[in-house]
Amino acid sequence: MKIIIIYMIFVFIGIFQYANAQHPYEYVWVLGVGKSSTPENNLRVINLDFRGEKLRIEEDSSSSNIYMGYTNTTLCDDDGRLLFASNGYHIVGSDRETIQNGNRLVESWSTDNWGIYGLGYPLGIILLDHMTTPDVYHMLVMSSDFWEEVPGFEVFPKLYNVTIDCREDECKVVEKNNLFHDEILDHTLQAVRHSNNIDWWVISRALISNRHFVYLLDSSGFHLVREQPIGVPQQDSLIGFPGIRFSSDGTKFARFLPNDGLEVFDFDRSTGFLSNARHFQVPQYES
Repeated sequence: MKIIIIYMIFVFIGIFQYANAQHPYEYVWVLGVGKSSTPENNLRVINLDFRGEKLRIEEDSSSSNIYMGYTNTTLCDDDGRLLFASNGYHIVGSDRETIQNGNRLVESWSTDNWGIYGLGYPLGIILLDHMTTPDVYHMLVMSSDFWEEVPGFEVFPKLYNVTIDCREDECKVVEKNNLFHDEILDHTLQAVRHSNNIDWWVISRALISNRHFVYLLDSSGFHLVREQPIGVPQQDSLIGFPGIRFSSDGTKFARFLPNDGLEVFDFDRSTGFLSNARHFQVPQYES
């Protein structure tokens, strides 16, 4: 059983990595923090370029002013050229300069205290397009405020909406700091195409709960479609970041956290419903 569980985890991770590497909008990933080794002592940024037959890894520190640590997303054009990247705090263009109105995307405790280094949730940002408005992009980002009900660990994320318009010569932010969902979430977002291959489904989950939130991005923007309790309630809210993934065909959705184990659900890309929850407890070993 342990071998089967581990195999399933790596299958989902592998599917996600393959899908990302093959999506034209994500052909270039921007990663990295810290100072470069150049005399100018700029920030050190690493580009992962998937456009060729082999992965190219390049350091770009010519004029970088963005930390790309935990929260991280990038967008490329149809040819795979980098358009912009974001760490949840601000958005920079291919020249690593902040795009118009692209600074401080969210007003929150996080951005007050350490947002300049990027926000702190590895799966807490997602960037999507919609075919009805070409070159307009919609981003959901998690940023934290205090939650006094949990003494000693009081910072938890809520969900904000950002809109970027690239229809003219350069990209600009036309909407930001929009609190889209005022609910304490468990640090993760994932998206999959609707069965119509135009809209998008997005899933997040409430903290210390099994309540899943299903959002829809359609021609009029993001909407909360439903709250669906399903699966095993979260056991430990304060340790680690859950990993969540859709399978490549969008029919399976998985969530993994060591203390909670692995959950696998069926997903209906027409209705956005989760079903057929399966739970696999992963054995814990002490070193």
